[in-house]
Amino acid sequence: MNTVLAILEEVAKEPDGKPTSASVRRGVADKVGAGKVEQDFHLSLLESAGFIRFEKQSLEMQRDNPLVVLTWTGHDLLDKLENQHRTSDATIRTLNP
Repeated sequence: MNTVLAILEEVAKEPDGKPTSASVRRGVADKVGAGKVEQDFHLSLLESAGFIRFEKQSLEMQRDNPLVVLTWTGHDLLDKLENQHRTSDATIRTLNP
């Protein structure tokens, strides 16, 4: 779940809303330590479920590094996961003051 949340957060944090695949992967690796195989798995699931989509870049040399776009359902999922994460953090702080 942390990898999914990290991917969605990395995509959403870009000012133009279209980070490259490489920048998302770097951010996820830094944040949760997920490797290439784990990231490939979660990115594939998110894409096939319609939460993100990949857009090819127009320049030939950048075609191997597509832009990652968060869909409306992806925004909804991100909001839900962030709320769950905040709630669980608050519960942990209450139980362990």
